[in-house]
Formats: sequence, C-alpha cells, structure tokens
Amino acid sequence: MKRFLLIVILLMSRNIVFGAVNSGTELLQKCDAYISYMGNKKITDNNFAHDMGICAGYIDGAVYTHNVTRSGSPIWCLPNNVNSDQIIRVVVNHLRENPDELNKNPGVLMVAMVNAYPCPE
Repeated sequence: MKRFLLIVILLMSRNIVFGAVNSGTELLQKCDAYISYMGNKKITDNNFAHDMGICAGYIDGAVYTHNVTRSGSPIWCLPNNVNSDQIIRVVVNHLRENPDELNKNPGVLMVAMVNAYPCPE
C-alpha cells in the first residue's frame, strides 16, 4: 500500500522536468526517435536529434532523481548492468502496451520502472 501511494504521488507531481514533456504521448513520440536512432544510427534532422535528447534527458533525469531522493527506500531497483537504452525501451514498451496511459502525466514512466525492476521485498 505504501508503494502504491508513493507511485500515485509521483505520478501526480511534475517536478522531474519542467515543460519538456507534458504527457505519455509526448514522451512516447520523443522516445520513438531515440529507439529509431538505436536501430539505424542516423539522425535525420534537428528535430529528430532534439526529440532524442528530450527522451534521454527526461528518463535519465527521472532515474537520477529517484536514485538520489529514494536511496534509502527505492520504489524500483535497477540491476547493475542496466543502461539507458534498456530503460528507454522498457518505458516505450510500457507506453505501447498501455495506451490508456498515453494521455496521463509522463510520470507514468515510474509505473514502467516499478513493473520492470521491482525491489526485493
């Protein structure tokens, strides 16, 4: 129950990144550019590069903020060998598999992280 309340509070807050991404839909659009780049290693234009940077920055910022602020009682636990590309794929897959969350606050990435990387009880 404690974990559920924390997730709800995190989803309702928007203090990780101000104004860069306003919904799960926008986060998915930005991260689709990142996923596309991982596949073909080509940047097609400045908007593409910008979207990639917003995606990586938003997700890395969320992970960093979590690690700093929740170090004593994390809500997700990343294995030591996980990298940013893998985390972005987890978030993108979660958003694609849960389209009902696309219109929500982009903090839905917290749900993706908790589901993919639960902490041992």
